[in-house]
Amino acid sequence: MKKRLLATLLALVLLCTLCAPLALADGNSWAAASPWALPELEKADEYGLYPDVLLNADLTKPITRQEFAAVAVALYEKQSGKTVTPSSDTTFTDTTNVAVLKAHAADLVNGTSAGVFSPDKALSRQDAATMLARVYKKIAWEDWTLAGDVSYTKYTLDTANAVKFSDDAQIGSWAHDSVYFMAKYELVKGMGGGQFAPNGTTTREQALAIGLRTFSNWSAFKNGPEKTEAPAKSLLQEIADKAQSELKGMEDIFDGKLSISVTTKGESSLVITYKVLDPSLGMTAEIIEMAMDEMGSAMDGLLVMLKGIGIQNPSIVIHWLDKDGKQLYTKEYK
Repeated sequence: MKKRLLATLLALVLLCTLCAPLALADGNSWAAASPWALPELEKADEYGLYPDVLLNADLTKPITRQEFAAVAVALYEKQSGKTVTPSSDTTFTDTTNVAVLKAHAADLVNGTSAGVFSPDKALSRQDAATMLARVYKKIAWEDWTLAGDVSYTKYTLDTANAVKFSDDAQIGSWAHDSVYFMAKYELVKGMGGGQFAPNGTTTREQALAIGLRTFSNWSAFKNGPEKTEAPAKSLLQEIADKAQSELKGMEDIFDGKLSISVTTKGESSLVITYKVLDPSLGMTAEIIEMAMDEMGSAMDGLLVMLKGIGIQNPSIVIHWLDKDGKQLYTKEYK
């Protein structure tokens, strides 16, 4: 009975949204920091890249989206010499934080879903790389905007000769170039075993270190080859991208214990991959199968919708993986 209730609850959720203080140079302090980070933290403070929101904080803890927005804004304003005017305080329904609204106005961030920023959500490593790469784009690329990023053709990020991470397949397509741009210039580093761990968290001290490295190495950055035209997206890919955007907000419900990606295969298949990042979620193969059975009619409805918009012989492939990428469950609806 307990397993059936857990499976039903999971199906419903999925359906709803597819050390003593060390003193800084100016007399401020943080509650805790790793020894490796101290030199970069002191420089970040010296250069004006240490936002007030992190004063007296435990810098070994994961950084939130709101805190990282402050790091990104500090870098943008320092490097560009401009002071950003915040977006309207009605931009998001869950925060009116000035740093977030400045980051939004500067094209450095968007929400996790319509009108929602998720300010207290821990920031993933690939999100951190993407956000700081946007600082570079906004300053260095003429007429670049976040809204027009996909169709922007004048410049690309320089990823030439960047060493491929062993978990490259786990890096989101929207973050791929940003991750390898930051890795090429050694602004971000791997996590051992040749992995980048894109869905892992970024600590506050790591975020400050990355911001400092971006500022310090700015003159070394180059652009990649110019695009001749933006690649055309298929209708199926547009559907997958929209679903991915909607599902990013849903990950909050699982408190970082479950990641979800939506991709395409060929011209007719949507591939939805659920990855259980924390075994304490209790997603056994039996519970997952029951949850998928609960979702059967919804999958049938989605197939009808795909056929209705002209997708020939559509299918939906569901994968469930454990944190190491081992298959827990797979099913194809067609």
